[in-house]
Amino acid sequence: MQAAGLKVSLAGLGVLRVLMDEDGLKSSEVADRAWSSPGTVTAVVNTLARDGFVERKPDEADRRIVRLYLTDQGRAVITYYVSQAAPQWRKAFDFADEADEAVVRRFFIQMIGHLGHLMREERGR
Repeated sequence: MQAAGLKVSLAGLGVLRVLMDEDGLKSSEVADRAWSSPGTVTAVVNTLARDGFVERKPDEADRRIVRLYLTDQGRAVITYYVSQAAPQWRKAFDFADEADEAVVRRFFIQMIGHLGHLMREERGR
């Protein structure tokens, strides 16, 4: 990211990645999925919005609710990051046999989901 001249923090990349998976989430939903606090997400989104990567829009059904959306620029940044990071992630896991890849992937997905559940439980949600 730095080599491309993009100044997006790791927290900002996390928010962009969550919105890439599901655009139009509330800030609290992004915080849950990014394993962060709502206050941190608000600060990160303020920067992302200022820099043109994310925009806030009122919910169509309930105007009191604000939803977060990737802009074209934000989508381009996260797409670029994922394309650049993918080879590095593959390199990090190149020790696993190809036949074990599905098992290792499933384990990590389950572990991440379980940790997210524990964090929500700890927060009382």
